[in-house]
Amino acid sequence: MRSRSRKRFIRITAQYVIALVILLVFLFPVAWIGLCSFKTNPQILQTPPKFIFRPNLSQYVELFQETNFIGNFLNSLIVSTCSASISLAVGTLAAY
Repeated sequence: MRSRSRKRFIRITAQYVIALVILLVFLFPVAWIGLCSFKTNPQILQTPPKFIFRPNLSQYVELFQETNFIGNFLNSLIVSTCSASISLAVGTLAAY
């Protein structure tokens, strides 16, 4: 009985390790994009890349002060919400 529970424990542990590795492979690019948003352009293109750096918020200041980001974002939100609602309504009626 003990051997069976040990094999089960090893199998479950291996499954979790594999799932964790796959999760890291898929989340690394997202984390990298997030880190790069706080770097300057020369820091982004630096070889080899540095993971420890002084964060720079000038890109975000420029985004909100010099562009109409909020207006453009709200416009995209309205269009996508309307599009999804129309698709849902048509799809529901078509499925009936």
